[in-house]
Amino acid sequence: MLDYKSKHLSATGVISSGPARLMYIYATPDSSPGTIELRDSTDNSGPILVTLNTPNTTNTKVNIDLRNYGMRFSTGIHCTLTSTASITVFFAG
Repeated sequence: MLDYKSKHLSATGVISSGPARLMYIYATPDSSPGTIELRDSTDNSGPILVTLNTPNTTNTKVNIDLRNYGMRFSTGIHCTLTSTASITVFFAG
């Protein structure tokens, strides 16, 4: 059994400061189109593993389920939010 953790951000920041396996993403877009970038790092310098475009409506949510295998981040998970109100990420690590 995996030990799940969660992190909620409403601005750019660190989701996990160590190795982690991304399992689920839930995001609330802003009123203009935006992006979510997830990097394999604890700052804004590592490689981008995920880039998501978000719609320009707060009525639509972004839900991405990766629970079967997840996505491995060997250093940590850093999230950059652009025109995105918030993100909640579930991960094991």
